[in-house]
Amino acid sequence: MRKLRSPGSVRGVLGDRYSYRDNTSLVVVLLALVPHGKQGEFFGFYNMMGKFAAVLGPLLVGATALFTGSTRLGILSIIVLFAGGAALLAHSRPES
Repeated sequence: MRKLRSPGSVRGVLGDRYSYRDNTSLVVVLLALVPHGKQGEFFGFYNMMGKFAAVLGPLLVGATALFTGSTRLGILSIIVLFAGGAALLAHSRPES
């Protein structure tokens, strides 16, 4: 087994381990919100949004860091994406 030598690599392994659990939790929440019979459509949309976020996030961070000259502000710009997601999620309710 290869020895992890830096604190960053240990954080990376732990982060990867726990992000899988977060993804599983999101799938459970999505199943509760999706109308019966439309699971394929909603999971396709969920997958497409994940790919879109993988492009939009780094682009937003890079553009903000470029224009402000601060990488810290670049990282903080992701709050815009979290706020948008929270606003959308606040208006969605599961069917009773």
